[in-house]
Amino acid sequence: MGEICRSCGPRRHNRPDGEPPMFLDHATAFTKFEPVQPAPTLPRGPAFAPGTLIDTSRGWRPVEDLAPGDRVQTFDGGLVPLVRATCDEGPSVRLWHVPAGAIGNCSDFTLAEGQFIGFRGRMAQRLFGIPLVMAPATALGGFRGIRPAKGSAPTITLAFAQEDIAMAQTGTLLLVPGQTPARHYQRLDYGQTRSLLLLTDPRGCAPDLRVA
Repeated sequence: MGEICRSCGPRRHNRPDGEPPMFLDHATAFTKFEPVQPAPTLPRGPAFAPGTLIDTSRGWRPVEDLAPGDRVQTFDGGLVPLVRATCDEGPSVRLWHVPAGAIGNCSDFTLAEGQFIGFRGRMAQRLFGIPLVMAPATALGGFRGIRPAKGSAPTITLAFAQEDIAMAQTGTLLLVPGQTPARHYQRLDYGQTRSLLLLTDPRGCAPDLRVA
């Protein structure tokens, strides 16, 4: 067996072919290096179903036609440029059919599972102490005719520099994530959303058939 120095000196290893031993000086065998930092990635947040109309500086446009740099009308910040507009390559997501007028939309459209919709006004203030809250699409089943749509589809992800709300389908508020995980709007859970819907429109809030 080779002898190993207990000090900081080189290690000596006998070779199996009988040749003179090799000396490995670990003090000089490796050089210092800086670890490679992974490229920053944007969070995959609320996405949009194809065909959703978005208010932009060039009028109402289908979400799939948008590109980074396009300016989108937002709820708080006026026209804000997109930093991301991509078609998601992951698995297709479940869709929700939204009849015209259900959540301020001028015509029927489709919501992607994972999206959040803005509700504002007296009931939001009464329940949560703030005038605007974001409700998950998955909690809207049965409200004013909203129901699961047949099939699924790829989605489009948009992002601003900071989280904001885009104007869609004339009067619908849809959440757009920012480059960082920071959140600027309160997101409700399922139970909170159902309570809000019941107070908003008792007659229009039918049972969610998925959990009934």
